[in-house]
Amino acid sequence: MSTEPATDPGFAGLDDHPVELSYQHANPSAGNESVLLRFGYEGRDGDACLLVDAGADASLDRLLGPEDRLVGVCLTHAHLDHYRSLPACIDEDVPVYASPATAAMAGDVLDVASERHDVTDRGVADALVGVDGWTTVCPGVRLHPLPAGHAPGAVGFLVRFEDGDDHHDVVVTGDFTHTDCAGAPGFQTDLATDVELLFLTAATASDPGDALTDALGDALERATAGGRTLVTAGALVGVHVATLVAAANAELDVSVPVRLVGQTAKLYDALGYDHDAVETVPVFEDPRTCLTPGTVTIAGPEVPVDDSSERLYGELKDDADAALVQLVTSGSPPVQTGGCVSTHYELSMHPTESGLRSVVTDLEPIQTVLTHCRGTDEYNDLPTCVWSPGDDTVYPLYRDDSWCPPPWMSNVRRRDTSETTRLGAFAGDAFADLSLPSLDRVSTPNLAAEGVDADRLADRLAGRPDTTTVGHSESTDGSPDAEPPRDDQTATSTSDSDTMSDADTSDDGTDHELYRTAGADVDIEVPADFEETLPSPNNIISARARRRVLGGDGDEDEGTATPVDEHEESTVDEPDDRTTDTETAPDTTDDGAEADTSSDSVDSPKVESFTSTDDGLEATTTLDVELDPILAALLERHRATTDDDRSLGTVVADAVEAYLDAVLRDELTPSATTTTVSVTVDGLLDETLTDAVETADVGDLDAAVRDHIAAAIADDLQTTVTTDLGRCASLLRAVHETHDAFETRADVVDAAVERYLATTASAD
Repeated sequence: MSTEPATDPGFAGLDDHPVELSYQHANPSAGNESVLLRFGYEGRDGDACLLVDAGADASLDRLLGPEDRLVGVCLTHAHLDHYRSLPACIDEDVPVYASPATAAMAGDVLDVASERHDVTDRGVADALVGVDGWTTVCPGVRLHPLPAGHAPGAVGFLVRFEDGDDHHDVVVTGDFTHTDCAGAPGFQTDLATDVELLFLTAATASDPGDALTDALGDALERATAGGRTLVTAGALVGVHVATLVAAANAELDVSVPVRLVGQTAKLYDALGYDHDAVETVPVFEDPRTCLTPGTVTIAGPEVPVDDSSERLYGELKDDADAALVQLVTSGSPPVQTGGCVSTHYELSMHPTESGLRSVVTDLEPIQTVLTHCRGTDEYNDLPTCVWSPGDDTVYPLYRDDSWCPPPWMSNVRRRDTSETTRLGAFAGDAFADLSLPSLDRVSTPNLAAEGVDADRLADRLAGRPDTTTVGHSESTDGSPDAEPPRDDQTATSTSDSDTMSDADTSDDGTDHELYRTAGADVDIEVPADFEETLPSPNNIISARARRRVLGGDGDEDEGTATPVDEHEESTVDEPDDRTTDTETAPDTTDDGAEADTSSDSVDSPKVESFTSTDDGLEATTTLDVELDPILAALLERHRATTDDDRSLGTVVADAVEAYLDAVLRDELTPSATTTTVSVTVDGLLDETLTDAVETADVGDLDAAVRDHIAAAIADDLQTTVTTDLGRCASLLRAVHETHDAFETRADVVDAAVERYLATTASAD
């Protein structure tokens, strides 16, 4: 494989940009946490390749062709399953991008990995580049780290690739939690950008906050009682626990010293933590000096059968007043012998299934690639195009200026994008000056932000009984206890009958209409508890995803009406009083019908209503708008003469996106439409025409003339349009509310359509 930097003019010019994006799983037969992003350039054989994580069996010799070049590796965090193959994947001059925290502790991490896991350094530490802002990896491709919780130093990545004047944003979550970790922020979904592609780590678990709360309670309770306390955990988990003890000292009015021993101490120091209550002992000779009454001592490994924790446990295991608290993440059997009080907890720092699903419903990606899991059925009901092939085939994701439909989507038409600017382009430029979430951590963590129940801890330390402890086992006589369930194993199960107990699949938090793309008709209202009731793999997507990859509205026989869930409420915004005197009350019926309205005399009202489902997430809004009849006629004639097979709603949505793009770029000053008709008459003709208009009940003279002109331009005129604007709806509101040129949101739509017609006419 070649690892020559892609910025070399021999690979691509510095002003070039990718024209294709494809991907392949790098180790599907192992952990499946590693993916290879491939960026193709016009006129260049081979791809610029960016590897995300290098787990077990990630072999680039197998994946890269002779003309492909590895331009970098994104290391999400310093857990062995994400860097085990890293030394074999990189050669000289290939940068490894990681958070500054991960880069700072890499030397210590790799030293231990070399001793225990036969992972040789081979220049990895020198190749690491700590990034906390935008970094260019190859022509037209940049990346930015995103906080991810999960473990100290863990990050995801936002990868942005240019496509001419357009650009597109890809989010790679890596392993993540929504909660903070050791003071560093958790994964956030309120990104000031439009995420079109999501690489989602699909590992899930029961709430890790429960295990952390109980383990912390055990340790603090024993220490405040004056006993010697040993917490055994992996080195990074140990650092996390130490910061939680510091947080408990600050919030719960306790003063418990912490002593970190061995590798845990080294990583704590390398990461730059500094809490008054924490002492670090990287090397020790006498275990008794590390175990003192009233102090919480933390060491690894997580099960005390080796190295520092084994030596320390050997010192206190026969002390009936001492306590051993084991935080097990690997599935290894805990130690349950000895005379001290021994407890253990299964800890998996991953989101719950409902938390995982919320990432998709919040970010609204067009396409989602699942990683760190096996099987294809478990998440096929997500409102996005889901990829989970389970092999290392190269799959195209973006080419020819549009997103590629997955191979399982049949009978589709490609979208004509020649006259449109997609939301992903202008959202990034419009919000370019807004910062993405910072990696900065707080000096002292907040227990609630870390997922720890501070009230339960306070009750335990005050001697009040705790009846909510979960996942806990205790032994003082060596008798085995039942293992708590491994909830995190559901993410890697290959069974198609696993029940998604954490998810509310009857109301999954999505605002989208769901569309069938292949196979037989299915019932899209999936019950909350189901086993084998899912449709055939990956054949349901959202309206947004369908419009972006199917080329308009897909098959005509699927219809365009948006079904209303019987559990959802349909609401209608109150129209602007400068547009119509009709006040439309919000609908509270279950069937989605509009509420009754009454109206006084209205002169040619414009109809505009927004329908949405409100489930606590950002609503995806559908706009019903009445276009100016002349604009509607011109639009119909343009569609007919250019053989544009998109629906009218899609054309209007694209026009609005392009218009808002230009407004946000300051390329035009918003103004009302000029394509209109105003009739001025005098004398008897004025009186005669006014009487005729009133008799015909056609509003006013201007409206009557507009209608006749429109009818002369186009037959079978459709002026009322239903269009799905997605996230553009909120931007449309903002433009309407901040610019006096528009009395209603429908006026903004008219201006957008007029600009679209003028732009396409000049292009023709």
